[in-house]
Amino acid sequence: MPAVKGNIVALKARNRRAKQELAQDGRKAGQYVRRLQEIAEMVETVEPSQVPALRLKADIYSRLLAKCLPDLKAVEQSVDIRQRHKLQQSFRCFGRWF
Repeated sequence: MPAVKGNIVALKARNRRAKQELAQDGRKAGQYVRRLQEIAEMVETVEPSQVPALRLKADIYSRLLAKCLPDLKAVEQSVDIRQRHKLQQSFRCFGRWF
């Protein structure tokens, strides 16, 4: 019985770490989106000579944002079969079949 209790404690700790990492990634993504919005607003008011530097910053932030957000294709493939069936049922009313 103690071995089972130890496994449960380890599982809870792993789940807690995963939730913390997910929250941290969400905060990072929000920061990167805010920076990209700031850059988008600055592009209209800066001198033309500063635009390439802003473009470089925007490219860096967009790549960092891509690291924080999950790959949509990977998420799509991880959908459970039951969830996929529910999605198919909900889209049938629109005349679409998957």
